[in-house]
Amino acid sequence: MRSQTCPSCGHEVHEKINNRCPFCGAEMGRAITAAASGGARKNARAALVVASLVLMLAGGLFSYLVAERDVEVVRSEATSETGQTSGSSRVCERNMTVVLDAQEEFMVTNGRYASDATELLDSRSELELSCPMSDKPYEMTIQGDVIRLVCPSHGLSQIR
Repeated sequence: MRSQTCPSCGHEVHEKINNRCPFCGAEMGRAITAAASGGARKNARAALVVASLVLMLAGGLFSYLVAERDVEVVRSEATSETGQTSGSSRVCERNMTVVLDAQEEFMVTNGRYASDATELLDSRSELELSCPMSDKPYEMTIQGDVIRLVCPSHGLSQIR
């Protein structure tokens, strides 16, 4: 049997009688249990902190991977629907970016966004307001300070 130290008198006790120290009569069970539970509480807290950190990291990684997958799905669906290469989608994306940049320039100059394609072309005549691959016009939606441009051929959209 293991020996224990009495929390009251400090004697080393080999045998307890009714969970009491044979030298001073102090209870041995509670003091030992209380000391042991303090260490258990610290271990439980540390495990909880580690588990929380692992869950937060896993959640962040999951969110990142889902967002990346969604972007790739949109790009692959746009390419598969039209049967065109991804290079044509990139050309369309660049052209849409130019159109949105022109809208922002119009906003700086006029204090508002151009309400339609004609008004935007009046400010910059070199703009292509349709898909360079299919010549289908972009669908432009303006709601407050948000502009959404959609290419009906590729299914691509850009929002600012």
